[in-house]
Amino acid sequence: MTIENVIEAVQLRKTGSYSDEKMIIEGINRVESYILKDVVSGRAGEAEAFENFGNYSEETARDKELFAPPPFNTVYVDYCCAQIERNDEDIERYTNSIIAYNNQMTQLKRWWWNNHRQNKLNRFFENRLEGWWN
Repeated sequence: MTIENVIEAVQLRKTGSYSDEKMIIEGINRVESYILKDVVSGRAGEAEAFENFGNYSEETARDKELFAPPPFNTVYVDYCCAQIERNDEDIERYTNSIIAYNNQMTQLKRWWWNNHRQNKLNRFFENRLEGWWN
């Protein structure tokens, strides 16, 4: 999914609501930062992901491919719509959108963690396990 696809999908889903491109791009950046921090960090492929994704602006090419692959790429649309609904104080729709977003993020995390090995032991245990058998 590209930046342009997300903008079009959000504007189509939220017709009649205030949803300018700057707000949607900020939402995309938040989702990408959550993905990089909570899903990718500490796993194989981390360096490439941090180098190539996130920190988009209004000047970024609209055909830039986003990180989340199909079928998980609806996280961007769900999150942006949820933020618009929160601003509109439409709590029922906000709840539905944020639940859909959380479900997709959980599925993305499971998929990523099952297909990308962990880089190293948690540093908390690294120093404490050294020589524990002596």
